[in-house]
Amino acid sequence: MADAVDGFVAQSRTVQWHTPAGDLAPEASTSNVVGAKLHPRRRLTGDETNFLKHHAQGPIKMTLPAPSNFWVVSWRDGVSTQAYASRSEMLQDVTRILRHEVEALVNDALTTFNWTRRSTAPSWTSSSAPHSAAPASTLTRRWLRSSPPTTRPSTV
Repeated sequence: MADAVDGFVAQSRTVQWHTPAGDLAPEASTSNVVGAKLHPRRRLTGDETNFLKHHAQGPIKMTLPAPSNFWVVSWRDGVSTQAYASRSEMLQDVTRILRHEVEALVNDALTTFNWTRRSTAPSWTSSSAPHSAAPASTLTRRWLRSSPPTTRPSTV
C-alpha cells in the first residue's frame, strides 16, 4: 500500500506474537508506519489489474490487505500521532482507501477477491464465472457496511 499511498514513512515497529507455548515472540514488521495523513497517489492494484485483464487467459484473482492489518503494523506512537489522534482515525482513512480500491476492482469485473489477513481479521472470498462482478458486488456492499475490527493482537 505504501507504494501507492502518501503518508507512510520508512520506519517499522515490533509486533509481539504468542507462541504455541504462550511465550511472547517479538518480530520486527517489514511494513512502513503512518507518519502523515494518508492520501492515495494511484490505485493500489491498477497496474496489475490492467496487465492481467489484457494478458490472462482465465479468471483473475486479486488480493488486498485487510484494513485490520494496518491497526497492528502501521501505527507507531510518536510518529503516527503526528497525523492522527488515534488508531481508529487512521483506520478510517485506510478503510476509505481500500473501499475505493474494492469498488474499482468490482468495476473491473474481477472474478475472485481475497483479503490477506492476520488471525483476528475478517476474511471474505468471492468467486464466480469469468467476467461476472455480482458476487464481488455483494461482498463489497457487505464490507462497506461493516465497522473496523475490534479484536487486536498484542503489540509493542
